[in-house]
Amino acid sequence: MKIINTIMIVYLTFSFNKTIANPQFRAELSGLVFKDTTGVSANVNLTYHKTDYSKLYVSSLDSYITNNEDRQIKIPIENLYLICDNRQFQISNKTKQLFYLDTYPDFSEISQKNITLKLENTGELPKGLYSVVLKFFKQSETIEDECDFLLTFNIEDDYRITLLDNETVIALSEEDVFSKNSTIKNKNDININLFANANWKLYLDTLNFTQDECEYYFRIKSISGNITNYEQDIVQIRPNQRYFLASGIPTLKGIEANNQVPSGLVIEYSLRNPDQKDFIKEGVRLYPIRYTMERN
Repeated sequence: MKIINTIMIVYLTFSFNKTIANPQFRAELSGLVFKDTTGVSANVNLTYHKTDYSKLYVSSLDSYITNNEDRQIKIPIENLYLICDNRQFQISNKTKQLFYLDTYPDFSEISQKNITLKLENTGELPKGLYSVVLKFFKQSETIEDECDFLLTFNIEDDYRITLLDNETVIALSEEDVFSKNSTIKNKNDININLFANANWKLYLDTLNFTQDECEYYFRIKSISGNITNYEQDIVQIRPNQRYFLASGIPTLKGIEANNQVPSGLVIEYSLRNPDQKDFIKEGVRLYPIRYTMERN
């Protein structure tokens, strides 16, 4: 399997904007935010003044993590977890979740606690800026502190092209060579699988294509998934050109795990002898063409 793509980078960032009731109780991002096969996570450092036995809580002011570019896209807050001392706690907007009890008070000491916020149980996410307001609490017998956090992360455009065949090959047999009027098609249809988290267009580029004695053509034989428009004619291919193939909507359905909608197209290539006086040469034709995908 060969993957060809012009835009494959996904940038994910978290930012925390703080409204602090007590400047001695605050949270700061620690290290880099990363995404792996299990979700998105960020390490956070909580700083607080020890008074007596301190309890730390977390809750959410919202029931969803919302995509600010398309507010119909919402991730349930229950998909966001807090990890502290290797224990995982589900964040809720209905109750305060106790996640740490400091049983060693020191009235003169500023203490710190490292936690991790982790988004789980989602599939590929549509592009956009996501946000949710979190609230942290510190409670003791003598004082209660709290601070609000605007948690945001940004999903950039992501486009991927997967080819099931490495090359487009047209092989001429002896019978083909001695036929002046026949059209010879490629032996292996090109299956192109697509991924996009935003509206997209797909093109065929022939920058390195070299014209010989034949005429070359492409035709889209079939489409599947979230393709809304495609080239329906037989199109002649010439060097140094860009040809529209198809366009569509994001190849995603919802935000749950395994939410990709299989989307793609099958392309047939062919050649024809334009000169009825001469025979075409025997041999194998290789197409040095490239597919590019971009935002629509």
